[in-house]
Formats: sequence, structure tokens, C-alpha cells
Amino acid sequence: MSAWYYAVNGERSGPVEFSELERLARDGGLRAGDLVWTADFGEQWKPAWTVDGLVFGDAPSVAHEAASRPPAAFSAHEADSSGRTGLEPVQDLCRQAREALRGRYGTMIGAMLIMIVIKMAVDFLVSSLPLEFSLKESITRSEGSLQAMASPDFLAVLLITLAIQGVVMCVNVLLQYGVSTVMALNIARNDAAEVGNLFEGFADGWRILWAAGIMGLKMLLWSLLFIIPGIVASYSYSMTLFILRDNPGMKAAEAVRESKRIMTGYKGKLLGMHAWFMLLALLCMLPPFAAMLFSPVMAAVLMVPAVLVIVFWIGPYATVASAQFYRHLPGRTHGDR
Repeated sequence: MSAWYYAVNGERSGPVEFSELERLARDGGLRAGDLVWTADFGEQWKPAWTVDGLVFGDAPSVAHEAASRPPAAFSAHEADSSGRTGLEPVQDLCRQAREALRGRYGTMIGAMLIMIVIKMAVDFLVSSLPLEFSLKESITRSEGSLQAMASPDFLAVLLITLAIQGVVMCVNVLLQYGVSTVMALNIARNDAAEVGNLFEGFADGWRILWAAGIMGLKMLLWSLLFIIPGIVASYSYSMTLFILRDNPGMKAAEAVRESKRIMTGYKGKLLGMHAWFMLLALLCMLPPFAAMLFSPVMAAVLMVPAVLVIVFWIGPYATVASAQFYRHLPGRTHGDR
């Protein structure tokens, strides 16, 4: 007998038998506008009112509430007796990313441009600080003297410099979260995506920064062993910020652990996806590199469009593809936002 899955208020459940689906419909636990899925539906989730044999206890007015897309946290490729069979092929995830970006590249590029401008403005302000707040200048004045470097003035400059750089780094992390996590997920799910997504990370800044700090520390410690363990760790924790986005009440450390769990067995597949995008970037750089053999001027001219393509086409494409990867990870146990 076919296994059925259903989603009520964004929360997916299943597998259940059809008789259980009938009971839920009669008792009002499943409304006519809720989405259901079984293997015969292929990729498409359908509103419950379209399924023959279901009689609903809810009012007829909800019969056409059905959404046009399935719950993003659960795809047809996840279905078996335990609810999962594996991740979709990378080429399918990339195709879904291209389709999701259709007509919305401009929004993401606009957010990226604003992010770049903000980062440049912050860097300019920091570089414009008086020389007495420059650590480099203070080291130069100390002339390498340990006694001078241990002075209260030098230590004050050091602390101020570290504090400023810490603030700059935090701003960069939160802006990147807005583009690479919030906006990318919204686009992948065909939800509303707007330039304002860029700043959403600041509303949940402490949790995001704490998670980023945990990830950074873990990757650093693994990298001390060798570069390969560090790379493996980076892919283990790569879904952390997506998980935080979908689970407002989840603690940062718990999100890191959850990312490691759901990425078990799938790190190589994500690495393969990223390798594909790196190959695209290298192909874009081939013309300017080849031109360097003949004319440095021509190489500089060709470098401009190559960099623009990498930043504003491959960049959004790869970002949304990673969001699609997250959406279809079979091990997820949390719902979409």
C-alpha cells in the first residue's frame, strides 16, 4: 500500500496509510487546502481536496487554499518506508536554482552591490582613522621594543584595533548571511525576495555570530591536523546558517550539530557541486589568462567581463544552488519557514 505524506501549517508528517489520511480529513486534522504527496504524484505535491476518497470535516471555503508548491523541506526523492531515499542529482538541483533565479537575478545582484558598497564604506572609514589608532603605526613607533609594546598606550591601541576589526568582521558576516542564507532560501522556495533581506541577519545577530564563531573555531582546530580535515569540517557545518534561519528557537551549537548530522554522507556531493561552479569560474578566466601571453592591455580588458560574470552570474547561481541542496537534504527533520 502506498505511503502518504501531508503538510499542515508548513509542518510535514508521514508516512501514513490512506486510511489514516481519511481519518484526519474527517476529524479536521487535515484540511482540504493542505498539501499531500504519494509516490504516484512524482515531484508535485497536491491539495488534499483533489484526492478521491477524502471527505473533509472543515468548511468548504478552504477547499481552494492549496499552495502552488510543495513543502520545500520534503521532496519526492526522499520517500521510502522511512521517508527518504537520497538526495536529488546535482544537475537537478542546479536546474532548480536556475529556474528559481529566473527574473530575480536583478534583486540578488542589487543586494550584492549594496553589500559591496557597505563593505567598502566601512573599510574606508576604518582606514581613515587617525594614525594613533593604527596598530601598524604604533608598532613602527615602538621600533620593536618589547618594553614599548608592553606599555599601556600600545596595549590600548591594540585593543581598540582588535575591537574595530571585530565589529567590521561581524558586519560582514551578517550582511553575507542576508544574501547567502535569507535571500537565497527565499529565492529557492519561490518566496518573496527583496533587497531588505540583506539586513535581516542583524535582528538575530548574536545567534548567527555565535554559530559562525563555533564553526570557525571547529574548522580551525581540524585544519591544524591537516588541510583535508579542515575542508571536511567546513562541509559538515555548511548547513548551519540555513538551519538557524528555519529554526528561530534553535541554539547555535545545536544548529552546528544538526548540520553535521544531516550532511553525513552528502559532503562529497556538495563538494562536487562547488567544484562545478569553480570550473565555470576558471573557464571565465581562461580568455584573460590566454591574452596575457600576447597583450597585457587586452588581458586587463578581458578581465573585467570575466570578473563580472563570476561575481554577478556564477555567484548568485552557486548560492541558490546551495540553498536548493539544503532544501532537499533527506535527513532534515525541521520544516520550512
